[in-house]
Formats: sequence, structure tokens, C-alpha cells
Amino acid sequence: VAHHAMENYPRAIELYRDAQRSFEQSKQRNSISLAALYNNIGMAHFALGDVTKARTCCEKALATQLTAIN
Repeated sequence: VAHHAMENYPRAIELYRDAQRSFEQSKQRNSISLAALYNNIGMAHFALGDVTKARTCCEKALATQLTAIN
């Protein structure tokens, strides 16, 4: 999150992806925290101007969140 706040989006994405791999290997595959992580990745891609990747990540965030609350 610190790299995101400092607008170092490529590094933020790298670190978010590391966290994503950890979540996906754990039992928390459908957690609200994972949904927030996907959203953060999407917002970083958006800040870099990659709207396609941003949309994909945000859609994945929504799907994960909906699964987590049901």
C-alpha cells in the first residue's frame, strides 16, 4: 500500500501480486481481503492507464467479494 500511496504503481502491483499468490494458496481464496487486494491491483493498473487490466481486476474483486458474503 505504501508504494501505491507514493505512486510507485509498478512496484505496488508486484507486491500486490506476491500477496495475491499467498492468498490463493491459502484457505482464504474467497475472502473480503482478497477482494480488496484485487481492487488495489485494479486501481494501480488504472493509474498506469491500463483500463483493460484495471477492469479485469475490479471485476474479479467484485466476484470474489460476492462469493465471500454468500
